[in-house]
Amino acid sequence: MGSNRELECWQQLIQSLTEAITCEICLDREKEISFRCKHTACEVCASRSSFSICHICQEPLTNHRRLFL
Repeated sequence: MGSNRELECWQQLIQSLTEAITCEICLDREKEISFRCKHTACEVCASRSSFSICHICQEPLTNHRRLFL
């Protein structure tokens, strides 16, 4: 059986991976869309009509690609 330290390391890894694939706008759904500027969002947030510039770098959003994580 693993030690508490090993368990903590696994929990931190899982948390880091979860944060890496979670939408930075809603913090709820997985990232599914990558914009030209390389920033990402879930499909729901990316499809909002009010979402015309990148939430991080403020670059105008002209096109996007679907991510497969």
